[in-house]
Amino acid sequence: MAKCIATDYLNKKYFEHVTFEIDKNKNDIEKININTSEIIEEVLGFGGAFTEASGYVFKNANKEIQDKIIKLYFDKKDGIKYNLGRMSINSSDFGLGNYTYLPEGSKNLEDFDLSREEKYTLPMFRKALEFSNDMILTCAPWSPPPFMKTNNKMNQGGKLLSEYHDLYADYLIKYILEMRKKGINVEYLSLQNEPEAIQTWDSCIYTPEEMIKLAKVIHPKLLKENLDVKLLVLDHNRDILEKWVRAVSEDEEALDIIWGVAIHWYVCEDFNALKRAKKIAPKLRILFTEGCIEGGVRPYEVWTGERYARNIIGDMNSGCIGYIDWNLVLDIQGGPNHKNNWCDAPMLVDNDKLIVNSSYYYIGHFSKYIMRNAKIVKTNYDGPLQILSVVNPDGKIIVVICNPND
Repeated sequence: MAKCIATDYLNKKYFEHVTFEIDKNKNDIEKININTSEIIEEVLGFGGAFTEASGYVFKNANKEIQDKIIKLYFDKKDGIKYNLGRMSINSSDFGLGNYTYLPEGSKNLEDFDLSREEKYTLPMFRKALEFSNDMILTCAPWSPPPFMKTNNKMNQGGKLLSEYHDLYADYLIKYILEMRKKGINVEYLSLQNEPEAIQTWDSCIYTPEEMIKLAKVIHPKLLKENLDVKLLVLDHNRDILEKWVRAVSEDEEALDIIWGVAIHWYVCEDFNALKRAKKIAPKLRILFTEGCIEGGVRPYEVWTGERYARNIIGDMNSGCIGYIDWNLVLDIQGGPNHKNNWCDAPMLVDNDKLIVNSSYYYIGHFSKYIMRNAKIVKTNYDGPLQILSVVNPDGKIIVVICNPND
């Protein structure tokens, strides 16, 4: 069985290198050297997604389970101290169906209505805020409203019509403003979830150049409204990361207004793609915004948690600043999902029972001990263990070690 441990050492200021040993057996020692002077990146945090599916499962659970879910995730003493959140703008596949914030047939932003979010998503988010006063929220659309698209529907791809760039930018800003009226601050705006995937569910296709064009429409509108919102692009898999980063880096205006790129873990685990991307555009931050175990639930499996540890360690050693898991909680089928795209989650509700999967505990080895603004530092080690080392703002060195072997 794979093991994952987190430990900390007091970082004396004169220490540049810290070496410690793990006794594998009586005659075999693993030596790990941490170079605290070689900083890779600064940590933003860890968290999960407040999908409509999670909100629905949460709302229909009994109060004991609701309290346990929130405390296990967000409590700073008894939980794993999540401080990042993600929401979809309009519907995603993990919801009860397609929806936008305009009544069908309306193109008037005066009709903009967030009541759908008040039913499931926002109540759960507000509960989390009771325990997490430093939450950073990132939001992303899966599709513009159908009338703005070439295929006139939310599902199965399509593109944003050029004549609606201005109205769609106003639509996204309206969302941010309406959320603020509800006391919820959107700090990061991703312009499209998975822009190169034509899905049977909510989706919309962009090239890097098309998304950059949209960013240039949105940015002055954000400034006009005095909104300090950071723009993210890509929000898709690592295998296309370099292509998107290169496109941004070659456009001086885009590089000035786009804060970073968001990545997912599907398709590949090429962590070196992040290192190559950072060389292309060192200014762009890389934030992991979605990953989950696909194909249905895996209650109590250990390998699912190990996948999280491997990806967090690989990405953060390569320049990633934070990790946002997908659905916070799902039902025992791995939904609800309006296109039957069932997936696993760190927590599952089975009638009156809460199942806490290994992925929750594996993520917790990072999120509970690694503080915001911690410095990810170089680990010098050539062996079978997977290791992430950081220096916390309080001066402690935190080392998370995963053993993927028996």
